[in-house]
Amino acid sequence: MRRTTTGTQQGFRPGPGAAQQGFNNFDRQFPDGPKPGLQIGQKFAVSAAWATAFVLFTVVFSVLSFSYHNKFDTFTVALIGLFFAALYGFPGGEVRVRQTVWRWMPLLACSGAVLLAVWLGETNYHWYQRHFFDLEYGHLHTGVAATNAALMYKDAAVLRFSADSRLDYTRTLGLKKDGSTYCVAPVMSDSLRVEDDKPYSFWAVGLNCCDEKLREFTCGSTGLGKVFGSVEELAATKTGILATYSSFSEQGIDEEKLLYLNAIRMARARFALPQWPAGKDAIFMLNWSKDPFQDKTDFRTGALLFFWIWFLLFALQSISRSCFFCSPSTPGRPGIHRRILFSCMTWRGNRLRMR
Repeated sequence: MRRTTTGTQQGFRPGPGAAQQGFNNFDRQFPDGPKPGLQIGQKFAVSAAWATAFVLFTVVFSVLSFSYHNKFDTFTVALIGLFFAALYGFPGGEVRVRQTVWRWMPLLACSGAVLLAVWLGETNYHWYQRHFFDLEYGHLHTGVAATNAALMYKDAAVLRFSADSRLDYTRTLGLKKDGSTYCVAPVMSDSLRVEDDKPYSFWAVGLNCCDEKLREFTCGSTGLGKVFGSVEELAATKTGILATYSSFSEQGIDEEKLLYLNAIRMARARFALPQWPAGKDAIFMLNWSKDPFQDKTDFRTGALLFFWIWFLLFALQSISRSCFFCSPSTPGRPGIHRRILFSCMTWRGNRLRMR
């Protein structure tokens, strides 16, 4: 830089070669950056790293999102994906191509892609695809009486109740936990009374869709976020989609279903509802639904949308990262990534000098 003064010091103004001098200093401080003769190899290594990460992401995400989820254990799929990520990405003998700047990039990119795919695949399956499979391959039972024992329908996916069945709003209960209300309401028959000493085996469940004081219960297909708009609409519905089956054993029940189970226990105790004898006491937790076949279509559509949105987002970020790191770099003009790094270092140095 040149110093210009007029009797007293007025400051510093950069000369025409200051920017180039700064980049040259940057090259001397970071000798492992891209140099002429290595550009093709480096760009190939970066592009190959993100391409491999994209392939691993797509394979793992697809396996865990759809039908193969039931054939392969999630932990096994994750281990296999991480093995291939390490096999490709761990720094080896390609020192000339993989310089210090991105020596660990292939490993980090591939491992991160696998872990992200595992998380997204599990989320997609449990939010949408699992419910679709239950409705697609489970049994449909019609004319189910609310007085029947739940053990009779262990193979059910959808229960269509008899014409005299309805939800008992007077025995709605909501269990509050961490700001959410886990709602339950028993399915009853018009001819069923507590005095008849017949247990309530079927319960509709839902999240944040009931009010005990007002005796309101509007929970619909919980997985799709559907609710009923009126009491008349809910009363006309006679169909429940299986949320889970439980013999009141807490083994194998996730936390959400366990909270619903506790709410049913509280309702049984509060309203003094009869129970089946020991060993025969079982319940069905149901998502009350107007049209289970439409719900099946909606679950399938939701799973596909979830998959393709994340697939395209990961593809776009892989392409953008490859373009960023593979931007043109000549001896007189460094690439975009090096210019950004140099600008950040210059800004930090100026801030330190101002203190």
